[in-house]
Amino acid sequence: MRQFLRNHFEAPGGGKRILAMEGLRGAAALLVFFVHFDALFRPYFSPGSWAEAVCATAGSFGHTGVDLFFVLSGFLIYSIVIEKHPEYRSFIWRRAQRLYPVFLIVLCFYLTLSLLFPSASKLPQSVSKALIYIAANVLMLPGITKIQPIITVAWSLSYEWFFYLTLPLLIAAFRLRKWSSGQRVAFFLFLSSLYWGLGLLGLTRNVRMVLFASGIILWELVENDVQSRLKPWMEYIVALAMVTDILAIGLAGAKRGETGVVLSHVPHFYTPTLFLTLLPFCLYTMFFNGFLNRLFSWDYLRWMGNISYSYYLIHALAIQGLRLIVNRLYPPAPHSLVFDIALLAVSMAFSIVGGAILYLFVEKPLSWSKKKARPSNGVPLRQVPQAEEVSRFGV
Repeated sequence: MRQFLRNHFEAPGGGKRILAMEGLRGAAALLVFFVHFDALFRPYFSPGSWAEAVCATAGSFGHTGVDLFFVLSGFLIYSIVIEKHPEYRSFIWRRAQRLYPVFLIVLCFYLTLSLLFPSASKLPQSVSKALIYIAANVLMLPGITKIQPIITVAWSLSYEWFFYLTLPLLIAAFRLRKWSSGQRVAFFLFLSSLYWGLGLLGLTRNVRMVLFASGIILWELVENDVQSRLKPWMEYIVALAMVTDILAIGLAGAKRGETGVVLSHVPHFYTPTLFLTLLPFCLYTMFFNGFLNRLFSWDYLRWMGNISYSYYLIHALAIQGLRLIVNRLYPPAPHSLVFDIALLAVSMAFSIVGGAILYLFVEKPLSWSKKKARPSNGVPLRQVPQAEEVSRFGV
């Protein structure tokens, strides 16, 4: 079984890879799973029980998986643009090649289900309005605009596209390649603070965009070899700070009763704390030879990361399908703890299988280069993937 998984889910690559980054993507995808599990299966948990509290907390902090994706995307896309000087059209076309094949297939699934089950459809009744709405979704506008996404989780893709479209222009307009690393760090810190401040004033609703800047600053730190000065004891503080931040977000969300599946913006105080905790967490995980690096270099978690884009787009639909089956067999009422744990395990397995199938039959043949996978013999401390090896979801 292990060899089968390695043969099918190991990332292709002819250049350098950061293995722990693949594991971080897997962890991010699994975090997002809890959002939809909580939203769809909470009625099966006993009200007021500790199991329901755990489910609600996980459903709230699961949103941070998207923020982790944004940090990794900022790190990788910035490295390509600042180092490779890609031609703008080819850069955007390459990003489209990564994102659109899987996205369009999943969009067709949702549109087909909308026709089969009109009561659950998000499509307007008017044909002309429906076509405009579909076109807006094809352009990945939901999220950064107030348009409701057809694919529940696709709101985040508009953030990615905005980042892809503007970063090369920003670097060119300000000639950032001629600046020192310290000046660039100060520039992106200023932009992040300004954007976050505008959010506090109610002038923007997309404050999570600043997480891309956290990844940008991470790249600048690595380029200045900051990882050679990292202290082993600090790794435990960084890990504790990350866990504390995520739990605080989860507990605060559970207390307020947040159960929404789509949360394209979060309370403003979440963003700076994640900005500050995710950056050193990713730094230690990817570039320090410690327990975080070993944990996130675990093959099974890396393979989960390699299917993370397919998983991200299809997992909500897979869980919804499973809920229909469960609802027919068991009424949506509180059950035993054993039942709840089994439901969690089956839901996660069901969603992973759905993501793996989509990856094998759509994403892998259409979105990835044909390069042969390299064996994972360890994690170099200072290697940034080549542009052709940048995987999906902007990462």
